[in-house]
Amino acid sequence: MLLVTTSHSLLRIDPDSEAVVPVHRGMGLYFGIAAHGGRYYVAARGRMVSSEVPAEEERGRILVFDRSLQLVDELAAPFPMRDMHEILWHDGKLWITCSFDNMVAVFDAATAQWEQWYPLGPPPAPPYDVNHLNSLAMVDGELCVIAHNRGPSELLRFDPASRALLSRVPFGIQAHNIRQTDDGVLITCSSAEGTLVGLDGWRLDVGGFPRGLLLGKSENYVGISEIAERQDRDLSTGRIEVFDREWRPLRTLAAASMSDHDPTYWNKLGALLRATIGERPVFVDAGANRGDFTALLLQDFPAGTVHAVEPDPQLCAALAERFSGNNVRIWGAALHEREGTIDLHVHANPGTSSVLARPADARRYFDSADRVVATLPVRAVTLDRLAEEAGIGHIDLLKMDTQGAELSIIRGARRLLQAAAIDVIYTEFFLVPHYEGAALLHELWAPLAAHGYVMYDLFKGPYGRNGQLRFGDAIFVGPKVRERCLDAFPDEA
Repeated sequence: MLLVTTSHSLLRIDPDSEAVVPVHRGMGLYFGIAAHGGRYYVAARGRMVSSEVPAEEERGRILVFDRSLQLVDELAAPFPMRDMHEILWHDGKLWITCSFDNMVAVFDAATAQWEQWYPLGPPPAPPYDVNHLNSLAMVDGELCVIAHNRGPSELLRFDPASRALLSRVPFGIQAHNIRQTDDGVLITCSSAEGTLVGLDGWRLDVGGFPRGLLLGKSENYVGISEIAERQDRDLSTGRIEVFDREWRPLRTLAAASMSDHDPTYWNKLGALLRATIGERPVFVDAGANRGDFTALLLQDFPAGTVHAVEPDPQLCAALAERFSGNNVRIWGAALHEREGTIDLHVHANPGTSSVLARPADARRYFDSADRVVATLPVRAVTLDRLAEEAGIGHIDLLKMDTQGAELSIIRGARRLLQAAAIDVIYTEFFLVPHYEGAALLHELWAPLAAHGYVMYDLFKGPYGRNGQLRFGDAIFVGPKVRERCLDAFPDEA
């Protein structure tokens, strides 16, 4: 399993099945990860890059998780930890780069004492972020630190005992991370160049803005952010490029885009499904995209069958390749309230593609690079018709993440809803318009309530810069599940 930090969440990703489980969310931007003594330590800044809260007021914390990824503790220094990046355990101490102050915070686990270390001396006056120190590693008995410098970067080597500076050499452009290959060569992400570089002159172009690097036993992983203005980074998506040990490309993991979803949803949804499904559950994944949610279902419910519905032809081909030999039937169509053909507006970020156009005059919630790249005619089919064609009489879970088309899907499932043949519905909802004609939460809720469905839980997504909640996810349960699993509980009083 991979643990991955993003601008919204801490994620657990299975690199083989590509299943994603969000672990934690709601503590601003997440960055460094370190393992020590059966615990995982994760730096959470408590603030987003685009937050209206001034950077000077940021107060980061270290979240502590056990091996089952349950949050068990938090570490907070008696001084501000601002703009935390990579963290490192060494010699019983946790070392935390705090770029805003050109400082490394050091926590001594034995004494529970904190100290502030300024590798290049304390800056005399603001702005304190002179060198943007962002990465740490122990290499051959030396403590290595990256000075990003917002341009040509340097590798700083220190004696870990005396903390004396031993050497400083050029190392990439806007560099992140320090890793040592099996041959003993130090490499880093030269982020501004979109490359990996080594001290011996080795280079590998990976594109984008690489800022995370993991050298595994059989595979290497490079985390790559979109190139975006700093204020737009919270709204951008990322990917993980997977290479073999000889740096030959293997595949792309694009699951980082799931970071917009509240990580607690799967714990609640998974537990509900385990309490309600039968031996051979049937799932419908509407808006399957690359199949991350489908993979999650197969991982936890391997006896189930997933009907993955995705209108984008390229994504359908990727789904077919990814789930070949699994209990997955792929439908190249858009679920809708009517049959026929409908236009799909394909975006540069496939996760935002929709059968609905973007409002021309709406507040901009899309990254500037996420433009419409094509408009394709695709098949439109109602869920009632799809169920007939597939021979489905009962659906254990309907998941909808269709970028504003959810109400149309509900209207196309009248027969199933009237028969209470869908037990659980997990759907994305909007509170502010992102697409022309997209229904808001109250408009989705009304027709479901008319068929006896009740909201089971609600999970908030990201907020706009004006402080308004933009979208989220909700779980609805049908009458049969409500009676069997909810109403059976005794009164609260």
